[in-house]
Amino acid sequence: SSGINAESQSGSVVLLVLFTPEDRNDYGELLFFNDVMSDVTKTLRPSDFSVIKFSCRQPYQWQYPAIQTQKGLVFIQFLFIEEGWVDNETQLDNTQKPFPTNSGPYTKLGENDLTVKVTSSFNLTADKPVYILDNLFEERDLSELAEHFLLSSRYIYQEHDDSGYTDNVVFITSLPPFQLVRTRVWAVLERVLVQLTGREGWYPYDVSNNLNEPWDHTRIHPDCFERDEYTLLVYLNKEYQPGDLGGTVWYDTENGENILGSVMNKFGRLAVFQCSIPHSARPPHAYKPGPRLTFAVKVAEGRGNAVVRSMSETTVNKDGDEEKSEEDLENELWEELQDELGGDVDKLEAQFEEMVSQWIHEQGELFDNILKSAGSPHDDRQVVRDEL
Repeated sequence: SSGINAESQSGSVVLLVLFTPEDRNDYGELLFFNDVMSDVTKTLRPSDFSVIKFSCRQPYQWQYPAIQTQKGLVFIQFLFIEEGWVDNETQLDNTQKPFPTNSGPYTKLGENDLTVKVTSSFNLTADKPVYILDNLFEERDLSELAEHFLLSSRYIYQEHDDSGYTDNVVFITSLPPFQLVRTRVWAVLERVLVQLTGREGWYPYDVSNNLNEPWDHTRIHPDCFERDEYTLLVYLNKEYQPGDLGGTVWYDTENGENILGSVMNKFGRLAVFQCSIPHSARPPHAYKPGPRLTFAVKVAEGRGNAVVRSMSETTVNKDGDEEKSEEDLENELWEELQDELGGDVDKLEAQFEEMVSQWIHEQGELFDNILKSAGSPHDDRQVVRDEL
């Protein structure tokens, strides 16, 4: 949040500070103010894994890290209030909600009216197009998506990486593809793909939401190499205006020599493009209070191929086998599953669901163990930092 923080109720604020900027020249101090918030009375420079406790009524504010630093400030704030202060009827619902299936008939999209919804298009080559479409989705479905990704998702933090063909998005939350295909949103995306490409059988293999802040340093990258696959981006910021930035730019090469085209961040806008076209997200304007949200769906032709792609990517992410190419891993996995399941795609996807559930459970146990390590005397804090 911005500005000076202070609560009106009795109780305590406890800050569990996980990471702070490594260089003192990159700021990151905690400022305490007098009761009228006119001047600073005390300043602290917390260290990693420190705990700070003070009264709820004590006004305070963080001096945010310098914009150019790549080591941010990460902390968890706990608010402990006196028993009975919050009325039972106003208790917040903090339960994690499932992904919205938004079931029911879809009324907004007619049978053959996609052509009038293509706002613009441009090409890298004849077989590598970029399409921009508006007014495809029901507003309630987009709002449910945005709410889910803001309030009910677990984001993975990835350190900034300014090398190679990475998008350099540091906060990403993933969604199993088999959850997306049960929604009305996928019904629209699938129809768009069929009508734009003239081919059927598209199926998602990578589904995620990217969260970008003004200080992020996103980079030019392709989503695939030499594959006939597509990426679909849905923009989920309802409050964004054209001057708020946060759009996407497409290029002719990974070096960004020439710009093919770009779009602004418009609520409900859909960008569809061949996955090997280099592109880059643009962070929102510095005055925007909320993050940029883009729902990204990568698709392959054929359900079996897509599920194998999903399983191989999950295996790579889990085991870190970087010596083999994606294609080699997919071929090995496909041969193994053909022998085991006889090419039954339903059984294949059921096995993938079980695999994802087990992986999520293991990640939860790992996170619990990391927190236990962080809360006990630990000689090598860098180990905990790397694991987190």
